[in-house]
Amino acid sequence: MILRLRRHGRPALLRLCSRTCSASTRPYSHIASWTQLPDPKQHKQLDDHTDIGVLGGGITGLATSWYILRHLPNAKVTLYEADARPGGWIQSKRADIPGSVDGSVVFEIGPHSLRPSIPNGMLLVDLMKKLPSQLNVLVAKQSSTAARNRYIYYPDRINRMPGPGQQASDILYSLWTSPVFEGLFAGVLGEPFRPARQPELDDESVRSFISRRFSPHIADNIVSALFHGIFAGDIDQLSVKSLLPSLWHTEHKYGSIAVGLLERLLLKERSPMKAEDLLLVQQLKKHGMWDSSVLADWSVFSFSGGIESLVADLRSTISANPNCRIRLGTRVVGIKQTDTDSVTVTTNEPNLPPNNHDYVISTLPAQALAKIDGVNAPSLSDIPSATVMVVNLYYEQPKVHGREGFGYLIPRSVPFDQNPECALGVIFYSDIIKSEDMDRVHGTKLTVMLGGHWWDGRSGYPTEEEAKQMAKSVLSRHLGITVEPTVTMAHLLRDCIPQFTVGHQRRLEVASTDIYRDFKGRLKVAGASYYGAGVADCIRAAHDVSLKLVTDTAATGLDESGHEPTWVRVNQDWSVVDESSSNSRGPSISNITP
Repeated sequence: MILRLRRHGRPALLRLCSRTCSASTRPYSHIASWTQLPDPKQHKQLDDHTDIGVLGGGITGLATSWYILRHLPNAKVTLYEADARPGGWIQSKRADIPGSVDGSVVFEIGPHSLRPSIPNGMLLVDLMKKLPSQLNVLVAKQSSTAARNRYIYYPDRINRMPGPGQQASDILYSLWTSPVFEGLFAGVLGEPFRPARQPELDDESVRSFISRRFSPHIADNIVSALFHGIFAGDIDQLSVKSLLPSLWHTEHKYGSIAVGLLERLLLKERSPMKAEDLLLVQQLKKHGMWDSSVLADWSVFSFSGGIESLVADLRSTISANPNCRIRLGTRVVGIKQTDTDSVTVTTNEPNLPPNNHDYVISTLPAQALAKIDGVNAPSLSDIPSATVMVVNLYYEQPKVHGREGFGYLIPRSVPFDQNPECALGVIFYSDIIKSEDMDRVHGTKLTVMLGGHWWDGRSGYPTEEEAKQMAKSVLSRHLGITVEPTVTMAHLLRDCIPQFTVGHQRRLEVASTDIYRDFKGRLKVAGASYYGAGVADCIRAAHDVSLKLVTDTAATGLDESGHEPTWVRVNQDWSVVDESSSNSRGPSISNITP
């Protein structure tokens, strides 16, 4: 079957067959010798006694301080945190059960679970293993009901998504009959015949991309639900280049998502990876930091004391180092580079004189950094964030929700009368992490997420009591739960999830230029506002910025936004198949080695 002609003049399927037949015998001479990621011990550009200021005591700031002290054991590190507690949005609260002598449950206010993703989740697990205390890890395996059963609410019912453990006949019947999958077959089968994007298109929204490649129904009914659960964002605004970079690259290389996927399946390859991600995987494997046979069976994980246990361990570890000082309740109001190659940090404490540091790393949200006196990077102000109300509920009755699974998400296409509360989704937390492993009672824990982009532009938000009633209304309408919960908590998380809107990479490139102009590498940035908002993404950001601090003193932390990434085709054993740059502006990876 001839799919269509591309600009190289060969039909897509013909080129696919040619690559499939020749891939196993293709010589690797086109891949020059590679090197590992820079070793801080061998490529160190800083003195061990360097003085470093870290702005922000969230998970990125804590992990950054930890990595710096590993690379530079004699460095002096001062961590500034405006809040009275570190950890940022990560917060686990233990709530007592009324009428129970010692019964209690753990509620997650921020992130509810962690993923062993590749490679960022691997780095997170590696960090956990290096902490001196042993975290009690609770794992939901790939074979668990939470991993196998995921749902979307549309238009007025719960729809089970296809997944592992389901019969092929059941999956096909669901795909054919369920209204949430309307247009799926036509969208997928017709995708290879649709024209590729124009070369001059530098970015577009997730909805535009999915609608153009597949269909608007898939974008509105399925993809918008997924992005509600991950980013609480509007797919009409979010950047596909920043959030789905692999699909963006695949369309550029093959002219078709389906053709690229088919080639990968026929050749039994992994998904294409950025070169720097592959190097990190190879480094972790080389040093025995990653047990793929174990992590491959993990779906998500947490800790017996909640995710905040990770924050507590990081804090206690760096606090025990005499060279590290954590200043809680200290807000930074000014940053200025002096004439003596140092950076002066001014805080809101009137009795604390300005501190001079050799380097400063900001892990603050982009908009917060932009407001600090001395920072002239206006594009940082253009990185918005979504506000989410999180409502946690505990019911004494087991499985009060009537089904098992991870939970359900609500797409943008659901009629208003089915979601007047602007809910984003519901998490069946007691199905993910079993209650007996974390809590001192048995029952059902549910989490309802409200708001997100639905609340953009609002001048006010529901009170906590109003949010509790809204959450109970959602559960009553969607799941038929009419019994009262035993314990309920509601927390408004203002501007908690950064939104990578269309043009995000260009904004980062401009911000990098502005920061370097004023600070010449003395100020570096990292955190959820730039390359990923998940916990594992923040650990990766901390790892990368600390490595750049030691090995590339001129870096700003946003340097990769100045060029297109280099993508690598990878075999199942993590060896390299091929390399390709997203476009002609991308750098060569001729100095990477398999």
